Amino acid sequence: MPIDFTHWPSKVANIIVYVALLSGNLYATFGADKGTESPYHSKHQSYITPAPFTFYMWTVIHFLLGGMVVYQWFTDKVHQATSWHFCVASVMNAAWLALWSTSHTFFALIPLFFATGAVSFIYYRLKEDHTADTLLDVIFLHLPFSLYHGWIFVLMVINVFAVLSPVRDNGPSTFQVILAVTGLCFVASTVIGYIEYKQGDVAGALVLAWFLFGVFDQQRESAAIHWTALGLGIGVAAYTLKPFVFRLRACQVSVSNAFADKYQLLSGHYFALLDTRIQASFFYGLPAATTLMTQQETDRTLARLSSAVARAENSWDLSLFRTIYDTIFVDEPKFVGDCTDPHRVDQPPVGVNWTMSDCHLMNYICGNPPSLCHFMPMIKTRIVRKLKTQLAAKMDGGLDADVYVNFLGPALQTILQSQPTLAVHSARLHGNLNQILDGIKLDVEAGFAEEEREWQRRWDLEIKTLLLSFP
Repeated sequence: MPIDFTHWPSKVANIIVYVALLSGNLYATFGADKGTESPYHSKHQSYITPAPFTFYMWTVIHFLLGGMVVYQWFTDKVHQATSWHFCVASVMNAAWLALWSTSHTFFALIPLFFATGAVSFIYYRLKEDHTADTLLDVIFLHLPFSLYHGWIFVLMVINVFAVLSPVRDNGPSTFQVILAVTGLCFVASTVIGYIEYKQGDVAGALVLAWFLFGVFDQQRESAAIHWTALGLGIGVAAYTLKPFVFRLRACQVSVSNAFADKYQLLSGHYFALLDTRIQASFFYGLPAATTLMTQQETDRTLARLSSAVARAENSWDLSLFRTIYDTIFVDEPKFVGDCTDPHRVDQPPVGVNWTMSDCHLMNYICGNPPSLCHFMPMIKTRIVRKLKTQLAAKMDGGLDADVYVNFLGPALQTILQSQPTLAVHSARLHGNLNQILDGIKLDVEAGFAEEEREWQRRWDLEIKTLLLSFP
C-alpha cells in the first residue's frame, strides 16, 4: 500500500501524543523514584481496586494504538474516524496520569472526563459511520478503541471510588461494602450496552470482565465484594458469547424462515385446491341442496368448511419453519460443525459479507453460510421430500389424518348439529370429505415435487444473498 500523506499534520500529532502517553505510563510504572509497582495499583486504593495484573491491559492497548499510528499512513480511515480527538484523548489521559500520580485524585477526574469524552466520540463514530472493511481495520482501528473505551471507563470507576471510598486501616464499613457491590453491579450492567447496543462489541465487554476478575483477586477483606466480583466476572464473560451464539442462531432461523416462506407459497396450492373441491363436491350424492336448506344456510355451511381449510393451512404454515429447520440443521447430514478442516474459504472481516466465490469453493457440508449456499440444490431436494411426505399424511382421507381429525371433521359435526336436515346424510358427507382428501393426497404424492418447477430463480438468489450476509 502506498503511503498516504493526506492530513499529515494530524497524523504527525497522533505519533507525538502516542509516544508521550506511552512514555508517561512507562515512567510512572518503572521510573527509578517510583519503584516497580504501577501507580494505578500502589496509589489511592479503594475497595474495588483490581489486582496489579489487571493493568497489563494498558500493554495491549498501547501495542494496538502503536499499530494504529503506523496504519494511519496507509489509509485515511484513521483520520476520518479519529480526526484530532485522539490527540485530545492522549493529552487528557497524560494529564490525568500526572495528577493521579501526584495524589490529586479529585482534580484528576477533570482531565479523565475529557479523555473519556474524546475516546467515546471516536468509539461511537467507528460504530455508527465506519465499518471494518479489512482485517487491518479490525485490528488497528476498531479493536484498539473498543478496548480503550472499556478501559477508560474502568479508570473512571477506579478514580471515583478512590475519591469516595478509600481503604481504611480497620477494613471496609458496611456502607463501603454496599457501595463497592453497587459499583461492581453497575460495571457489569454496562456490558449489556456493549453487547446489545454496540453491535456486539465483545472486546469492550471483555475489558470489564477482566476488571471484575482483577477485583476478585485483589479484594479479600470483604467476602461480599470478593465473591460478587467473581460471580459478575463469570456472568459477564459468559454473556460476551451471546453475539456468537445468536449470530449462528439468527442465520439458521432466517434461512429456515426464508425457505418456509417460499414453500408456503407452493404448498398453499393444495389447500386452495382442497377448498375448491369441497365447494364443488361436498353435497355430491345428496338431493338438491335447495330442498334441504336455504341458499343462505348452504352458503354458511360451505363458508364454515372454507374456514376449517384456512385453519388447517395456517397450522401447516406454522409447522413449516420447524420442519425446514430440522431438515437442514438436525437431520443427517446436518449443516453444523467446523468449516476449517479442510480449509476452503477465509472468514471475511467483521462487516464484510461472504461472496459467491466462497459459495462455490465451500464444497463440503459444515456450519458456515457458504456451505449452505453451495449445497442449496441438495437442501431443496431434502425439503421437498420431507414436505411431500408430511403434507400427504395430513391430507389423507383416513379417520386419523390431521386435516380431517382436527379441522374438517369437527367443522362437519358442527354443521350437522346446526342443520338437522343434513344429519341423515352424515355418512355420505363424511365420505365425500374423505374422498376429496384422498384425491388431494394423490395430487401431493404425484405433483408436489413437480411443483418445485414453480420455484423461481430469483428465490435462489434471495436466499443465497441472505445466507452470505451472515458471519
